[in-house]
Amino acid sequence: MAEGDSFRSIFVDTNFDTHLAVAFSPDDTVADLKVSGIMALSCLSQCGTNVTSELGKDIVNYLFIHLKSSFGYLVHYKEKVNNLQQTFEDLRSVKNDIQRRTKAAEKNGEVVDDVVTSWLRKVSELEQAVNTMLAEIRENKRSFRRFYPNLISRYKLGKEATKRKLDAEKLQEKGNFATVSQLPPPPSIESMPAGDFMAFSSTIEAMNNVLKAMRDENQQLIGIYGMGGVGKTTLMEELGRQFSISKEFGTVIKVVVSQNPNIDQIRREIAEELGMRLFGEGESAARKLADRLKKETKIVIMMDDIWSRLELRVIGIPIGDEHRGCKILFTTRTLQACQLMESHASILVDVLTREDSWTLFKSKVGDICRSPDIENVARKVADECGGLPLAIVVVGRALRGCSEKSVWESGLMQLKRSIPDELLNVEEQLFKSLELSYNYIKNEEMKLLFLFCCLFREDYEITEDELTRYVAGEGFLKDVYSLDEARGKIHLLVHDLIASCLLLKTERERSVKMHDVVRDVAVYIASKGDDCFFVKAGLGMRYWPESKTLEMCKRISLMNNDLLELPDQPNCPKLLTLLLNSNPSLKSISSSFFQGMASLAVLD
Repeated sequence: MAEGDSFRSIFVDTNFDTHLAVAFSPDDTVADLKVSGIMALSCLSQCGTNVTSELGKDIVNYLFIHLKSSFGYLVHYKEKVNNLQQTFEDLRSVKNDIQRRTKAAEKNGEVVDDVVTSWLRKVSELEQAVNTMLAEIRENKRSFRRFYPNLISRYKLGKEATKRKLDAEKLQEKGNFATVSQLPPPPSIESMPAGDFMAFSSTIEAMNNVLKAMRDENQQLIGIYGMGGVGKTTLMEELGRQFSISKEFGTVIKVVVSQNPNIDQIRREIAEELGMRLFGEGESAARKLADRLKKETKIVIMMDDIWSRLELRVIGIPIGDEHRGCKILFTTRTLQACQLMESHASILVDVLTREDSWTLFKSKVGDICRSPDIENVARKVADECGGLPLAIVVVGRALRGCSEKSVWESGLMQLKRSIPDELLNVEEQLFKSLELSYNYIKNEEMKLLFLFCCLFREDYEITEDELTRYVAGEGFLKDVYSLDEARGKIHLLVHDLIASCLLLKTERERSVKMHDVVRDVAVYIASKGDDCFFVKAGLGMRYWPESKTLEMCKRISLMNNDLLELPDQPNCPKLLTLLLNSNPSLKSISSSFFQGMASLAVLD
């Protein structure tokens, strides 16, 4: 073995710090410290080496280097502590920034990376160690022997400060995270909470197909189609709920298009969802919206109830190469509408299987359908609903708890009747199911309130206050003597209509809306009854309708149109309620307009 190798092996096995600690007695003066390092050379005698020999020179040189370093811990003690504190303050700033980013990520439903969590833990551990060391330093300042501090303690703390500074620098270097979190994996369909979404075989298949298309970078425009009442909107709302939680596709925006789309209104609703105040109309507003949407790296715009081609760029929605991160998900009743929209994927929401229909029907009717007398006819009633969830639910609610077989048989006969020609756009099973549900309402006030809801335009969110004003104005509520009493009764009736699935809750408190198919059926029923409604709300009408039926009508709704003028003196002797609100182009009304409306009680 070479001499250099032998002396290094000796000192590897020798605790040099121990020798140095012995050399530095607590009673040493500063002058003594200049020569006290020589005591550490006593280890030469352990190996019988002459200082003047080659090995001795190497050992002395080796000792000198280490003594110089060790003296640095002592002599530059304050500097090393100050350097540590500065380095750790820099690290603490990085830590605070990482913590802010992780909290924001968790708030958005993201999962913090394990490496980031581990880094934060190590920084906290180092912080605890540094705080302990600084506390010892403060204590050391108070400890004096003959007016001199404890030199051994200073040496140890100087050495520890150097080590902790290196640790802090390494952690600071590793803390340069480009990202601190990841999107959580999407939950399996089976694990999703039901809510209004029903996880049957047809809906699960549709859900999986939509998710597959959404994750395909080449599929930007995705259509969901199926019969009215099959659950397209419910499916899309469930997707929106999941997307909002997972953030997998970025920002989620939902708008309703309807049969007669209002482009300016759709544009404003999208802007409001983005927290943007959009002024103006037409191309200028469309450009502003497009510029804002392009700032979103990823975004999903959900458009419910499309009937024909909708020009997305006219609205201000950038598609194609203009914004590859923008996905459009829409619902429609027909495959043809998907083709008109040039969708990249068209996904069918099929009707429920016979077995799934029966399962859903039983859940709405209750245990009565298990009765030997009822089960056979109950299964036939469920079959007549044609696998449409909405039809199954409204019929099930209408017959819930009914134990009379004759009532079930009567209901079955109603479901087997043919539907009127005026409702060819409504699925036969759905119309008959809704008509049965309406006929089974025993409270006449509730029936009339249900029909009142069809006076509003499609997809309108109806407040209970609006209903109260109109209904109280006509005065058809019994045993009600004040507006507060009317408001309370309306609230109870609305609650029962929601329970019957004839009205839908909205996100706004004390407001409801009608499913578009339910509204179609309600408009038909209202137009044929003794009360005779005439409803043309939200259709873009510019002129007063020419119809002889107006003479027999008790309620006319032309709200949310573009009426330019009204006739001088229409003959409507039975008219009780006339709704003309939200017609911005209507500037004046003739003084003779109301002369043929002797019974008019409500005007809006």
